[in-house]
Amino acid sequence: MLQSTRFLWLLIALLLGLNLVTLGSIWLAPALEKESKTFRPPHILMERLEWSEEQTQAFEAARARHWEGLSIYRQQEIALRKELFSNLKSQDTLKVAQITRELGQLRGIHEQQLFAHFQELRTICKGDQVKEFDSLMEEMASIIGMPPPHHRGPGPKGPPHHRPGDGPPR
Repeated sequence: MLQSTRFLWLLIALLLGLNLVTLGSIWLAPALEKESKTFRPPHILMERLEWSEEQTQAFEAARARHWEGLSIYRQQEIALRKELFSNLKSQDTLKVAQITRELGQLRGIHEQQLFAHFQELRTICKGDQVKEFDSLMEEMASIIGMPPPHHRGPGPKGPPHHRPGDGPPR
């Protein structure tokens, strides 16, 4: 009887511990999710380059012009995607090929504008900031202009623990 009571208390303690771990992960998940959403190249640029107030204002103006210019192409891209997926039921492969070609051209224009935008941002830098900017661009080249990662089925959810611009991996 004493041994079964000890076993029950041990089981209760184990279950309580598991519940605390589960609740902790549930409570911490929104905080971790919020932290991962704060990753944005503009934040990294401003932090790593330590821009002056004047440089920050120039950056914000360049960024606003960049997004304004992209919005026209983004609207065209959305319209083309809708048209593309409206053709799922049809067998019109020529129409699908035409739409995907147009989407590819728009993507090319987007990439050219993105490159020009970062060329402009480079001109905002002064002295050692240019070297740091170039180094940062090498780190971020694979993610600039890409949509944020989304959970796509089985596997880990969310971004990797180390992202470019965070400094060396821990």
